[in-house]
Amino acid sequence: MPNQPEHIIYSAADIERYLRGAMSAKEMHDMERAALQDPFLADAIEGFNEVPDFTIAAKHLNEIAAHIQ
Repeated sequence: MPNQPEHIIYSAADIERYLRGAMSAKEMHDMERAALQDPFLADAIEGFNEVPDFTIAAKHLNEIAAHIQ
């Protein structure tokens, strides 16, 4: 479909920028549209919204990635 947006893989840093309001209006809109199509992204945004400190979340994600490798 020619009008379908390109699939973007959002990172924890992208989610943090979104929640802090550091994205442009277009970037925020694109992420919100992607979250409507991707329940995992929507859950990630919701989960990060509950974290009081992003550095703690990043530390946990790094630990999880290290265990996977």
